[in-house]
Amino acid sequence: MSAGPDLSTPPPRIARALLSVVLPAPDRRFALADLEEELEQRVARDGARSARSWYRRQVLRSVLPGLRSRMAAFSRWLPGGDTRRKQRVEAGSAEDRHGIARQRGNAVVTFLGDLRVGFRSLRRAPLALTITVLSLGLGIGAVTAAYAVVNSLLFRAPVGLSQPDRLVTLYTSEDGGDAYGLSSFPDYEDVARELESLEGAAAIAIRSLDLGGTLEPRALLAEEVTANYFAVTGIRPVIGRAFAVGEGQPGAAQPVAVLGHDLWVQQFGADSGVVGGTVRLNGREHTVVGVAPDGVVSRRAPLEPDVWVPLGSVEGPESPRNAGLRDRGERRFLILARLRPGASLPNLRAQATVLEDRLAEEYPGDWTDSRGRGRVLTAMSERDSRLKPGTQALLGGIGVFFVGTTGLILLIACSNVTSLFLARANRRSREMGVRAALGAGRGRLIAMLLTEALIPGAAAGLVGLLVAAWIVGLVAGASLPMNLPVRLSIDLDGRVLGFAAATALGASLIFGLLPALHGSRPDILQALKGDGRVRRKGRMRARDALVVVQCAASLVLLVGATLFVRALGSATRTELGVDPERVAVATQTLALEEHGPEQGIQYYKDLRSRLAAVPGVEDVQLSRSLELTLLLVGARVEVTVDGTDPSPDREETYFRNTVTPGYMRMLGIPLLRGRSFQESDGLEAPLVAVVNQTLAERFWPGEDPLGRQFEVADPSAARHGLAHEPRTFQVVGVAADGKYGDFDEAPTPYFWTSLYQDYASTVAVSVKGVESAEAMIPVLREHVVSDIDQVQLLPPSTYASQLSIQFVHLRVASRLLTWGGAFGLFLAVIGIYGIVSVAVTQRTREMAVRMAIGAERGQVLRVIVREGMTLALLGLALGVLIALPAARAVRSVLAGVSPLDPLAFGAGLGVLLLAALLASVIPARRATRIDPMRTLRQE
Repeated sequence: MSAGPDLSTPPPRIARALLSVVLPAPDRRFALADLEEELEQRVARDGARSARSWYRRQVLRSVLPGLRSRMAAFSRWLPGGDTRRKQRVEAGSAEDRHGIARQRGNAVVTFLGDLRVGFRSLRRAPLALTITVLSLGLGIGAVTAAYAVVNSLLFRAPVGLSQPDRLVTLYTSEDGGDAYGLSSFPDYEDVARELESLEGAAAIAIRSLDLGGTLEPRALLAEEVTANYFAVTGIRPVIGRAFAVGEGQPGAAQPVAVLGHDLWVQQFGADSGVVGGTVRLNGREHTVVGVAPDGVVSRRAPLEPDVWVPLGSVEGPESPRNAGLRDRGERRFLILARLRPGASLPNLRAQATVLEDRLAEEYPGDWTDSRGRGRVLTAMSERDSRLKPGTQALLGGIGVFFVGTTGLILLIACSNVTSLFLARANRRSREMGVRAALGAGRGRLIAMLLTEALIPGAAAGLVGLLVAAWIVGLVAGASLPMNLPVRLSIDLDGRVLGFAAATALGASLIFGLLPALHGSRPDILQALKGDGRVRRKGRMRARDALVVVQCAASLVLLVGATLFVRALGSATRTELGVDPERVAVATQTLALEEHGPEQGIQYYKDLRSRLAAVPGVEDVQLSRSLELTLLLVGARVEVTVDGTDPSPDREETYFRNTVTPGYMRMLGIPLLRGRSFQESDGLEAPLVAVVNQTLAERFWPGEDPLGRQFEVADPSAARHGLAHEPRTFQVVGVAADGKYGDFDEAPTPYFWTSLYQDYASTVAVSVKGVESAEAMIPVLREHVVSDIDQVQLLPPSTYASQLSIQFVHLRVASRLLTWGGAFGLFLAVIGIYGIVSVAVTQRTREMAVRMAIGAERGQVLRVIVREGMTLALLGLALGVLIALPAARAVRSVLAGVSPLDPLAFGAGLGVLLLAALLASVIPARRATRIDPMRTLRQE
């Protein structure tokens, strides 16, 4: 059997001596050390003869470059050499510039050489490389995805706008005092006509349109705009054209549309022939004249519109919606304008002040708010109005929460990888000592080790981008339990890619710098003697600090997760006032042209009878809204009562629901006094209502509300072709308070009216099953979802799933923090285990001496465990100091749970202490099993 390779084979002496003579001193020692390291590997792999031949070839290749470097250095010492060099510098000769280029080239060559050494070193540690890349990749991906969402909402410049610095947004103050409200169409006309600083102005309204004529009808997010919208914004369609001037007339004979890029791709396969074709929107054919660029976002919300249509073109000229264009009190438009060249925002604001004074004088009813104050026009730059002012702070807070949480996860990953690289630096102390003995300075060693750290950092950055793309896809594709056209525009654009690259570079420096600083100060004498034992001072102290950081960050995440889980549990146990058990829901919409109130009410009665006859159905009820769901939108009405305090501080608008008899009984809404609705409460009967306790106390404190009357005005009724004159209702019942819009809302005034008296064209159909809600979903699909051109605002689903959207923020936060806390706990346990294991190895002789002179095994165990637990306690103390203010910062969303909840802090502390104890005891028990005499003999 042949002997193994000789790992101590020296390099060829003549070749080594030749290279020593040829190379200049600054490069000699590094080059020789690098060649000898590679020689050792080739001896192990290919044998001594092949390795020595390779060494000779490398020396021969280096002779000529080395001689040139020698001659260049020698020429500086020749007579006149310094003078000639100064003359070349003064003349700016090309040779001197080439010298600078050579210096840069040498730096590049050195960097590439360090990369090559780093690749070779990491190739010998595949497990460490894999752990580093995966750990950092997950952390970088999470924080990049969080930043991508924040960037899309707050920082990204809108796509397609021309000269956005000249664009401004104008707002009209609302009744409640909000300065950033919408404007009416007559107000827009006055703004466009009278503000001389404007080159043009466009009005924008956002709405949902039904796309018909397809096998799967869908709801589209549409922007109704004036015909000059594309001219004002400067957005140019990628194919086709924008709207012409005459195409914006209400009720145009042939309405037109510009498609959004995503709709064009998804629905029409990116076919350029779509221009000139038609699409059916709300049952009316529209000619497609163009396709907008990809990524264009609505000015009303950070969403991508599916289609743009000229204002008033969807309905006929005499439709209630178009009739509202002449109503100065109907405010549903955002005004976007472009400044004239040379005009300034202060000039525009001064002109707006003059206009608002004139409007308040000429139209006091419409231009005076509910508190008797004149309305105000507010002009803001495009950058400051990308989102409605006031929402930036909320979104910024949410962004800080998610970026901060994912940043903690990345910090834990960096700490763990740093510990791993510190351990590698300890194992490479002999290598670093040899390099230092051969002349490598500390700065040179630090540069080499940092360059090596860039390799896994770059790989982790690529993995992080893949993880971020996956997370962003999940967020962008998330859907609500309603058929709402909500499609967030979240992209990994250049800013996000730059953020990911900076994060990967920062992570590389974080986990690479500390090991580089320690590895660049080797004990040369011990390294040359071959002593690779761990030195406690320095490296181990740094690893201790990292374990403390991991424990602290893990505690913050675990406490946060426990707080949000408890808040979620508290929210789901809150008495909501409705019982969704065994109830499934869907929506039904009737065309106003075909169904007036009489026909619609009869249709609803027939629908209830038809569904009630289906086997397995226990009860069927209809309603305008659904409490605690998104279908509560649009249920706000104005309420007045004779003899009440007319103070402007009193709220005058309240939420209501319009329901069929039996609705309150089916959902378990308790009736405290009087009666509920009856089948006889129809169009010819007196108008009746059931109020909740809070509304009764608001208007009739200490009095009997039964038989009392109040007046209701529905401002939105006119837009839907219904009677909008104020109507008087009589109270026939009082129901218990519940939750209507939000699960943590304070007691809110609320009332119900009869659907057979207070008609609505779109209703929620609620079916209660004998066995389960899921069994009722096919019933709704068969008997309610039948018209191919009818888009279901609320597709068949369980009522419980609709209620779950109330808790989505708590679910997302608790899951993110739970996964992050578990990840941090796992890494912290590994860190403590590693520290204690190294301590056991390091102090084996000490433990043997202790046991030899009579120490009990339990005493030895306590000495070692104390070390690991000390680190854990320091980390927990630091974590508590961080978690306390962090919990207070999110108290507004912790419904029913104190930010200083003792259970949350106790659970986090208990879990980490138990995990730290186990991580300390396992290696400590190994130390107690040593044979003292055998160990001392070996020493």
